Amino acid sequence: MQTLVTALVLSGVLAAMFGLVLPAEPASAAGFSPRQVEQTTLYQQDEKTGKRVEKLLERIRKFIDRQEERLNRSDRIVERINEWIDKLQERGEDTSDLEAAVAEFEAQVEVVRGKLDDARSRLDEIDPTAGKDELKQGLKDVRDILKDARKTAREAVKNLREAIREYRQAHRPTGDDSTTN
Repeated sequence: MQTLVTALVLSGVLAAMFGLVLPAEPASAAGFSPRQVEQTTLYQQDEKTGKRVEKLLERIRKFIDRQEERLNRSDRIVERINEWIDKLQERGEDTSDLEAAVAEFEAQVEVVRGKLDDARSRLDEIDPTAGKDELKQGLKDVRDILKDARKTAREAVKNLREAIREYRQAHRPTGDDSTTN
């Protein structure tokens, strides 16, 4: 009997040393299913981790906001390019290639906007108190969507720049028309 008491006391001391506190009542008696008990949340594991997750999600939201601001700036750039095209057309120059490039760019910008909306909605679906695996998968999905949006945006800008560069080179004034002294 004395060894049993000693074992219980030692197990209590060891439990206290390692931070293992046994609940006063079993989890099933508290109304939790065994599955719920197994799935500890990030907040239950560590409050700091939960706060870090919240900060991470907020940083991603701000990143998406900045990307949307960039898309809005691209709208102003398209307006300026269209004004330039109008001036060229008034002079009687063929701008069909430029117009096609601008139309393609605008279509790609709309695709990127859709992807950013998808990323934002997927980010809003992420539960910061979810398990680690669910959180990782959600963040991976958002990252993949954002990477794809970035790739699409870069290609659109590259194609528009290339079209403008080609137009300018094709319509560069030649040195034959100038008078030299």
